[in-house]
Amino acid sequence: QLIAGFLAARNFDVTRPGDSEADLCVNGHRVEIKFSTLWANGIYKFQQIRDQNYAVLICLGLNPFDARCWAIPKSLLKEHVIGVMGQHGGASGRDTAWMSFEPDYPYAWLKPYGGRLDAALQVMRSLLPRP
Repeated sequence: QLIAGFLAARNFDVTRPGDSEADLCVNGHRVEIKFSTLWANGIYKFQQIRDQNYAVLICLGLNPFDARCWAIPKSLLKEHVIGVMGQHGGASGRDTAWMSFEPDYPYAWLKPYGGRLDAALQVMRSLLPRP
């Protein structure tokens, strides 16, 4: 609801996707959302990242005095996260992934896709244009 309200207030068209493969449709693009608060060791951990039917993953990280956000194309996730950073062990442990990093030190490949809310908003405008 935080992301839906944030985007709707900035003139994005936000609707429900009609299935459980994505959390929202934004300007007609399927979007998955992950959330993390700041862990005691100073990291965000975005969990349960799966290879489902969405185009962009939005990761929102909150702590008491700051908010960070990244909008990541699924193609980039498939290159760096999905099938690479397995969350669960065992033979079938590659279907669910996670990302962990300090807010000021995201992965190098992630830096162009957000950080501060205004930067993430610009990325979202680029990745989620109106049809």
